[in-house]
Amino acid sequence: MIRCIVAATAFLMAGGEASDWAAYPERAGKYGTPYTARQLGQAWFNALMLLSDTDRCSLVLTFLLQEKGLFRALLVGKSAEGCMDTNGVVRITGRYKELIIGAGGENIAPVPVEDKIKQLAPALSNVMMVGDNRRFNVALVTLLAEGATGELPGGDNLTGAALEVNPVVKTVSAAMKDPAWQKYIEKAIEETNSDTNVCQNNNWKIQKFVIAPRDFSVQTGEFTPTMKLKRSVTEEMWKELIDPLYS
Repeated sequence: MIRCIVAATAFLMAGGEASDWAAYPERAGKYGTPYTARQLGQAWFNALMLLSDTDRCSLVLTFLLQEKGLFRALLVGKSAEGCMDTNGVVRITGRYKELIIGAGGENIAPVPVEDKIKQLAPALSNVMMVGDNRRFNVALVTLLAEGATGELPGGDNLTGAALEVNPVVKTVSAAMKDPAWQKYIEKAIEETNSDTNVCQNNNWKIQKFVIAPRDFSVQTGEFTPTMKLKRSVTEEMWKELIDPLYS
């Protein structure tokens, strides 16, 4: 546990982000037992108690100065979320403001599910899981398109891996109606739903999806200037695509 805390702290101090463990490829994508904010805070507390007074003070002070918001979240147990992976490493996967609360009160972390789908379907640009106060979860997905930068949404022409799904289909608008694209996305979602390291139970599974006619971007309002997804704004913006999935 101490190694986990020190490694995470060193990584964050080096300029990494809590959700980016690219420096640890052997752990990438291995989501395991979910940890609540309170459990994360307790894990930190337990590990710190095993250190000497000097080391503990040094570690806390350094991390407090470098990552004040995250450290505060861990201490008060309000906004950090995480899990323990198959290697026993406690990791932070996001913030509770990104949690989906299902109609039955289930707490669902969408980021691991979304990331797994994109890993299995590299032709997708963005995946947003929807299910807050809903009977089940659905996904709004966007495809890799020319000119899409995050800042800008790009156009209708597909690019990169998106051109390989069905070589005959060259545009987003055509892909939205294409059976090959439907099967491609369905397969990624089905495999993700079957992965118990990602979907802890049936409440985490995605039942339906829809392809958006363009990518998300800062310019169109789905992303903040720092490229964070504005979930509630995006859900409202695309409600005409999302709501029919619950009909």
